[in-house]
Amino acid sequence: MIDPNLCPLPIRAAIDRYVKDRIRPGSFVMLVLKNDLFGAIKAADEHNLALIPNIAAYVSEHCPYHSYGSYDLVLLHLRGGSE
Repeated sequence: MIDPNLCPLPIRAAIDRYVKDRIRPGSFVMLVLKNDLFGAIKAADEHNLALIPNIAAYVSEHCPYHSYGSYDLVLLHLRGGSE
């Protein structure tokens, strides 16, 4: 079952900082935000690999729709271009 509450706390914190403070997260979270599934799978450690669906669910529930999904949207958010 996919449950956003199973998103690991360090990943949640990185996502929350990204949303609220526009702080660029690490490479794995960036790949998830950019919707780069293959890149995220390749970059994930064993623990996060198994939780990618839960991490994606957390992003979907906690990020504004215009702040994730493509490289351009993520960069726009980081630059302060999306509200």
